[in-house]
Amino acid sequence: MITKEIQEQMFDEYKTPEHVRRHCNAVTETALRIGRALNAAGYHLDLDLIEGAARVHDVCRTAEQHATVGAEFLIAHGYPAEAELVRGHMTHFFDPVPEIKELDVLCLADRVVKEDQYVGIEERMKYLLAKPNVTPEWADRIRQAMEMTQVYINEIEAVIGTAFDDLLK
Repeated sequence: MITKEIQEQMFDEYKTPEHVRRHCNAVTETALRIGRALNAAGYHLDLDLIEGAARVHDVCRTAEQHATVGAEFLIAHGYPAEAELVRGHMTHFFDPVPEIKELDVLCLADRVVKEDQYVGIEERMKYLLAKPNVTPEWADRIRQAMEMTQVYINEIEAVIGTAFDDLLK
């Protein structure tokens, strides 16, 4: 498992910026809360895998194609399972909630954390839409992702019996 100590070693090796390190820590906590709630509702998610991948999902954030570069970095360090989650965290479409997997939890946590705190999907997507280089086409994709993610959150909330805001704030 990628522990806090291993995470720090990887961050130091790759020279991951401090704000990205804080983001990874917030995504880790968010992902673990979601994963624990789902497991309490009868799922069997590998929380160690979720934690390890979340800890380093943006280790190579300064690289172009950071998910692919990060996955290769993790493979080189002996973490192939975590690498596959990191590889998919930017492009994955959610599995149906009854079939939810560790990658779904990582992606969801990353989508509801802005910088280093949980803010929910709407605020996170507004933040992305406000960036100066967003084209109209990209803005449409962001809005579609927001709508799809909100539906997914609603389905998970029904399963766990708790609102995300109550679980994560």
